[in-house]
Amino acid sequence: MILAAKSKATFKAVAQAMRVPAARKRAFDGLAHSNIDDLTELWVRPGLSDPAIAEDLRQFSLSLRTEVTTGVAARLPEFDKPTLIAWSGDDAFFELADGEKLAATIPNARLEVIDGARTFSMVDQPDRLADLLSTIAVRA
Repeated sequence: MILAAKSKATFKAVAQAMRVPAARKRAFDGLAHSNIDDLTELWVRPGLSDPAIAEDLRQFSLSLRTEVTTGVAARLPEFDKPTLIAWSGDDAFFELADGEKLAATIPNARLEVIDGARTFSMVDQPDRLADLLSTIAVRA
C-alpha cells in the first residue's frame, strides 16, 4: 500500500481490489488462524465507500517513514516503565527472536508468548491477551 499510495489512481485500484473476498484473503490471511473475512470486510469498507477516508488512508501510507521508527527504536533502552510484550507464538510475519530482542532492549519489559495465535492475537486468543493486559494495567 505504501508504494501504491504514491499514485492516487494506483492506490484506488489496489483498494478497490479489496472488494473481492479472495483479494482480502490473500492480503490478510496470515494474520489469524481463523477466517477473518467478515472482519477485514469491515476494515476496508469505509475506505471504499468514502473518498475522504480513502485519501486519509493514502496520506497516512505516504507519511510512514523508516527514520521515525528507527529513531524511536534507538530510544527504547531509555524507557523504564513496566512493559508487556505480548508476542504471538505462531506469527507468520514477526519471528519470536524479534520479540526476544525487543524485550531485551527495554529495561523493564517482560515477554509473554501467546501460543496458538498469529499476528492478531486479539482474534485468535482474546482471553489470553486480555488476561495479560490486565496484569500490566494493574501494575502500571
